[in-house]
Amino acid sequence: MTLLNHREINLNEHEKSKSNYIARDLILWFIFIFLIPIVLFIVYMISKDSFESKDSKVERISINEPMSQVFLSKYPNSICNDGTSASYYIRMSDSNKFWVILLDGGFFCYDKQSCSQRYLNSFNLTSSFGNKQFKYGNGILSSDSNLNKYWSNANIINVPYCSSDLWTGNKRCDNCTDEFSFMGAQILDDVLEDLFQSTEISQSSLVLLTGVSAGGIGVLMNANRIKQKFDLKAPQTKLKVIIDSSWQLDLPYSYLCNQNECPMNRVFKNSIKYWNSQIPNECARQETNSLWNCFLPNKIIPFIQLPVFIIQSKFDESQLLEQYNQVEMNQKDKSIPLVETFKIMDFKLRKSLSNVTTYFITSCLNHMIITRDDWNYFKIDDLSLSDAIYKWAMSENEIDLDNFKKIDECSFPDCQGECPSMRHPETNKIINSFDYVKYLGLISYESIGKWLNLSELNVKKMSYFKLMKLLMY
Repeated sequence: MTLLNHREINLNEHEKSKSNYIARDLILWFIFIFLIPIVLFIVYMISKDSFESKDSKVERISINEPMSQVFLSKYPNSICNDGTSASYYIRMSDSNKFWVILLDGGFFCYDKQSCSQRYLNSFNLTSSFGNKQFKYGNGILSSDSNLNKYWSNANIINVPYCSSDLWTGNKRCDNCTDEFSFMGAQILDDVLEDLFQSTEISQSSLVLLTGVSAGGIGVLMNANRIKQKFDLKAPQTKLKVIIDSSWQLDLPYSYLCNQNECPMNRVFKNSIKYWNSQIPNECARQETNSLWNCFLPNKIIPFIQLPVFIIQSKFDESQLLEQYNQVEMNQKDKSIPLVETFKIMDFKLRKSLSNVTTYFITSCLNHMIITRDDWNYFKIDDLSLSDAIYKWAMSENEIDLDNFKKIDECSFPDCQGECPSMRHPETNKIINSFDYVKYLGLISYESIGKWLNLSELNVKKMSYFKLMKLLMY
């Protein structure tokens, strides 16, 4: 065979090999581009149907949609302390007839000096200036169904607190350079009026009127007036009230009271005039000479014409220091002040709830719970707070509404170790309840060592639960 023939044979083999490579590549591309995606899609659909049919607990991806700000500019009397227009945030849900309206909290101011100080140090609680156009809700306000499985698709209204008057004021200050307006009651009225005009809230089937801290007191103080509005404009709507961390054991700074006078009684008496507070008529008639009592939930709640669900911690961090000071000032023996504080807070709360029939009382230290993203983890007897609220809200039976009591029997904070984690206010590190009260300056390893006759080193080695049980019992 000649050299030329060899070359022709090699060229033919090369062409065949090249064709084989091209065919193989085309087949591989076809598999990767068409067959594998089709197979994966079929597998996905089969597994999806399988999960759904078995009611799988696998969490789906859910996005928290923001609420949009609406200014009350067309309502001239809806103004903040500084005269800026009040506003509210809204997130609408098509075809859903459930509504959640939540009033924010933030204490109050009671005279020119305290309000001027509040304006300087907590400007956002006195003005709408600087408020964001959009706001993401947490807890019961979230649209993320993983965090808020029952109300994520409800119509949500969140009203910022900028009137500093526990939502009761009706005093407008025009052209004032060194005074403030207090229009909390009017702001709430105008929010509802705007909703009736611009939304389909009149077609609602259920509205939860909720408030946290001072916002909860505001809900109670305005509940009967709100009921009258709905009776007139939406008589089919079921109105129910939820107050969170608003159950005051005493008026603030009651530990300063003595046999002759109680300074905070005088402060509230002046505040009622300063704000031109709208006190519910039923309570005002009952407390003619002590109108300030109407700001205590256990005093006003007998006059509320709506079902009320109370959420409260026995050892609410906002009241803990107050009660501790009261114990320390009146203490005559050598008992541990913090231990006595826990006992007194437990006793006072139970006593104040004696005529209340619907509540969820946790032993956690937290203040304001339903606006936390971990609110599902607050439990009593394996019943979560979110489940309890839903069960109560959906109940059609008045007997069920009036006999829903859940109280954690812990004698000290988080005695069962089931409370959501807390974070150090300064370092943001996760801490336990003991670390928190230590941060507040209510106890120390040194003082515990003296009380228990142990070295500070041995005290530090003890777990929170062992330490607290030694102190309490």
